[in-house]
Amino acid sequence: MKKTVVTYGALIMAMIFWSLSFVWFKQANETIRPLTIVFMRLVFAVILLSTWLILTKKFIRIRKEHRKLFFLLALFEPFLYFIAESHGLTLVSATVGSVIISTIPVFVTIGAWIIYREKLSKINYLGIVISFIGVLIFILNKNGTLMYSLKGLLLMFFGVLTAVGYNLTLNKLVGKYNPIFIVNMQNIIGVILFLPVFLIFDLGELK
Repeated sequence: MKKTVVTYGALIMAMIFWSLSFVWFKQANETIRPLTIVFMRLVFAVILLSTWLILTKKFIRIRKEHRKLFFLLALFEPFLYFIAESHGLTLVSATVGSVIISTIPVFVTIGAWIIYREKLSKINYLGIVISFIGVLIFILNKNGTLMYSLKGLLLMFFGVLTAVGYNLTLNKLVGKYNPIFIVNMQNIIGVILFLPVFLIFDLGELK
């Protein structure tokens, strides 16, 4: 019972911080460019998580057969996901962005059905329909036209697709490594991938 409470408590906290990140990003983006925000988020995360892993002696080597999976994991998220999300949020509201991103579990379910042939229940089908209706309510005007930039919406949905790739890849690593280690390694690789992009496009804009 105690373990269940802790698990649900952790999930609720994750949802709260996740939802607030959209609002905080919009505020930060008023003075800081999107790529800079993402790059600094990753750097701070790597410093904090690496310190914790070193102190707890849980910083280990990645097994050779899993190196490609870790690279693919980081390529999907944080690299491609955050590029899409950060630029998409400059073109749509934080509310719409969070609504679109909240469809990730729906698309992961569809992806698992296509790739892993996992069966869908009636609840799954109902959830998919309700999710799509919810998104349409937020992005369409009464006359059926888009409320927001098509480019912004496409970027957010591309972010959803990269998150699907991330989750399907993560499925092959879960249980083989400490969860915090997995997150830290994808962030480390993410920093390496983002570094040249940051240096080329954003470094000169910093004041």
